Amino acid sequence: MQISDSIIELINNGQLGKGEKLPSINEISAENHMARETVVKAFSNLREKGLITSIHGKGFYVSNTNTKTVNRIFVLFDTFTSYKETLYYGMKEAFGSDTVLDIYFHHFNFNVFRDLISSHLGEYTSYVIIPMYHKKIDEALAPIPDEKLYLLDVWPQHLKRTFVGIYQDFENDVWDTFSSIQQLITKYKTLTLVFRNTITDVPKSLEKGFVDYCTAHRISHRVIYEKVG
Repeated sequence: MQISDSIIELINNGQLGKGEKLPSINEISAENHMARETVVKAFSNLREKGLITSIHGKGFYVSNTNTKTVNRIFVLFDTFTSYKETLYYGMKEAFGSDTVLDIYFHHFNFNVFRDLISSHLGEYTSYVIIPMYHKKIDEALAPIPDEKLYLLDVWPQHLKRTFVGIYQDFENDVWDTFSSIQQLITKYKTLTLVFRNTITDVPKSLEKGFVDYCTAHRISHRVIYEKVG
């Protein structure tokens, strides 16, 4: 039986309770005649599931006795809007009751974005993140293993690696939408794109798609940024 399964069994039968200390990695490695790296990997797996936690200089402790949780997902959104609320509950429903989703917000503050990620490394089985436009975004995401990272909504231009993700292609979407209603657009002298909520990051690709389409079709246009409140 694998180390992680053995510890889960001990938790399930009550031999290990919440707050109890586990034998050290070296002790388990020696007693079971296995490579230290194997035990480290097992502990990492249990930590990602939220079953154990580490205290620097003291060791590992049982932090949760609910062993039915299969996945713990770190969810990092920019802000909480009705759209993000729908997205969150859609994820929760899709993953089911054996998955825990912990949600955090960065509010387009890069330091908050970076610190939230760094302080929760190794604590989750997956990381679902709505990133932000920043020149150091790749650096902030780098510590997360590629196979555990999923990006949503935004695909920043400064990313240097390839990740799994679902994002909005604003530039092409605007072009395609305007192309589909081209006959209707011709009756207007000027097209105006208004960004009213400047609290959030303005998708530059959306503005580019709008400007590019209007320029290519010689349509008078303007972009307005309005502050709310």
